[in-house]
Amino acid sequence: MQRKTIIFFFALFGTVYSNTVAGQDTTAQEVTEMTVSNMPDNHEAIEKQVFKTLAENLKYPELAKSEKIGGIVYVQFIVSKTGELRDFEVVHGVREDIDREALRVAKLLTSLDWKPSTDLNGKPLDTFYTVPVTFEP
Repeated sequence: MQRKTIIFFFALFGTVYSNTVAGQDTTAQEVTEMTVSNMPDNHEAIEKQVFKTLAENLKYPELAKSEKIGGIVYVQFIVSKTGELRDFEVVHGVREDIDREALRVAKLLTSLDWKPSTDLNGKPLDTFYTVPVTFEP
């Protein structure tokens, strides 16, 4: 049985929430139980790099900016057992142009040194990460 973990980063509070998902090809909606998992040793450094990358590369869509449209887009992706990122998707969006930009900049995170989370026995887990991308008009 394959296990996946969902982790939500909240920049203001530095809090990480973790949920385990059982089964192959599971989605965030199929969370079945809460569990404790070990965060990778570099999780604090990665969290800082995530928000730095987002801040340095985010380009506010001109039309949305001129219309003073903003909000928070939540982009989810998986950090695989090998540390590779995959399956990026907007799980809560604002509008199409803003969502596209949030997805584009989130995909730049593949350049960071990701390490997988592990279960309590040290076995690597596929992990869902949800990152908030904020657009302020």
